[in-house]
Amino acid sequence: MSKNYNIFFDLGSTKIRAAAFSKNSNDEQISFEKKCTSSFKKDNLDIKNLNKSLEILILDLEKKTNEYIERANILIDSVDSINLTLSISKKGDSKKLSMSDIELLAHNAKQEIIKYNKDIEILHILITNFKIDGKDYSSIQIDKEYQLLSVDILFICFPKNILDEISHLFKKNHIFIENFIGSSYAKTFSYKDKFTTFQNLVFIELGYEKTSIVSYKNEYLESLNIIPIGGNHITKDISKILKISDEESEKIKKEFNNQELFSENLNIQKKLLNNLKQNNLDHEEFSLMIKEIIFARIDEILNLSLKLIDSIKMNKLNEKYKIILIGSGAKIFENNSISITQKDNLLDEFEFFRENPEIICKTGENLLFKKNLQEVFIVPKQEDVPGFFVRFFNLFK
Repeated sequence: MSKNYNIFFDLGSTKIRAAAFSKNSNDEQISFEKKCTSSFKKDNLDIKNLNKSLEILILDLEKKTNEYIERANILIDSVDSINLTLSISKKGDSKKLSMSDIELLAHNAKQEIIKYNKDIEILHILITNFKIDGKDYSSIQIDKEYQLLSVDILFICFPKNILDEISHLFKKNHIFIENFIGSSYAKTFSYKDKFTTFQNLVFIELGYEKTSIVSYKNEYLESLNIIPIGGNHITKDISKILKISDEESEKIKKEFNNQELFSENLNIQKKLLNNLKQNNLDHEEFSLMIKEIIFARIDEILNLSLKLIDSIKMNKLNEKYKIILIGSGAKIFENNSISITQKDNLLDEFEFFRENPEIICKTGENLLFKKNLQEVFIVPKQEDVPGFFVRFFNLFK
């Protein structure tokens, strides 16, 4: 068992990352990354390539930590992940608000979700709003008298069949999964602390086959939405229009900001023009064609994202916000090659946030061990852990 390290794996659609963080020293961090293509779709699950990469990363970690890994935490996301919101109320008859009132509401809401959604697993429960007698509060008001208490609760859920297969895969490698963690939520929970000068933050994570839009106000999560379009759709567009393989298309997309990609002397340009029977195109026209293909899909993703942001802001008057672009697919925005500020006059600014394996895995540790005033903790599967609402008491500290 890893006695001195917290172990995290991030399972992406094109890469798997692993990290060990020392329990005794904040400076001791070990991380690895391997390319690995997987599909985390409910009806098209494909993790056959995962086991080999997983075995290599486990051996790498065990060699570096000099410890046998028996337990780990898994960061994961999917286009089929489900975010459910439930509002629930309780009459108080002028009694003073207590922790047990909140516990009861959260428990009842959880039971309702489980009752009607047998095929999903709840990964996270977050209270996004407290309302006492019609007035909103960002934090619970213990001992305040109330007639009616209402809470809005966000459930971040995942298809059970995917989690079961992943659990089985890790079990084959003699590793027990302590926690499944929604990676988009974990990332944004951690990254928001780097932008404390902004009250309103919106993270747009451009993933492989999905885009997540996560909004925060005054460091509190307000909403988490998913669009079933991601970076792979850009690759497919390039492949279809230019009549080349997905591999070649992916290279063009990844090197979009590299001016040498569009060099007049590159063989790839000659090959593409020949495929298109457009040998009369000059270098500038060819480069413009590539950009138009990429921009068309990016424009669709941004427009859908901004519409969701507009729906979040519908009850707020002229509140400026900042967009942070994350995810491997968002690298296309690096160096400001694409501007989106002109699309919304309330958008104060946007920037691309660069990630690496260590930073990504660290967000899982931050989510588990840093103070979180919104999340109700779900008990991990091991027997020797505290009860359901232990972390919930952080709400009242």
